[in-house]
Amino acid sequence: MTIRNPILVAGTSLLLSACMSAPPRWEPTQLVSRTEAAPMELVLRGGDRLDEDERRALQQFRDGYRATPGDRLLLTHSPARRMAAIDAAEWLAQRGLSVSLTTDPLLPADSLHLGLWHSEIVLPECGNWQGATQPDYQNQPWPGFGCSVTRNLGLMIADPADLSLPNRLGPGDAELAAKAITRYRNAHDEAASSTSPISINLGGSEATQ
Repeated sequence: MTIRNPILVAGTSLLLSACMSAPPRWEPTQLVSRTEAAPMELVLRGGDRLDEDERRALQQFRDGYRATPGDRLLLTHSPARRMAAIDAAEWLAQRGLSVSLTTDPLLPADSLHLGLWHSEIVLPECGNWQGATQPDYQNQPWPGFGCSVTRNLGLMIADPADLSLPNRLGPGDAELAAKAITRYRNAHDEAASSTSPISINLGGSEATQ
């Protein structure tokens, strides 16, 4: 019994030292999207419906707006101005601008805010060659491994806002989906029925599959 205890302690110490010397885990470079409020905001004040002055203000906003990838228009309204917000959203949609509606009970009762949020891709800075490019005893890649691939993928993203909040799917077309499944099944049945038997020559005799 007196001999086993030192062996057990030594084995435990070796195990702990092996865990403490494990190399840090390598994490690949990630793409992120930064969203910030753009310096473009319209504050409307009125009743439960849009009046002519507010429509003219919306028209001025529309004329001065230049859409860029990553833009999101957000229409924030008080509970009392919900119908006016719906009118404004429909008015903008008819002119090619899609907005998101949200209610803020802390706004004044006559307030309607139209704001612009802009998202952009934060591209990684590549060119870190501080480590050796060949494998080492820790089997860890160098710091810049995969950075250029990630950067190129970021440059190909059409809408940076999709990384933080993807667009909602539109309503599905059940009839179109059913037709696609029917065409697939018909083509599959025709291919199965038109398959001819295969003849294999086995040293003078033929076997059919």
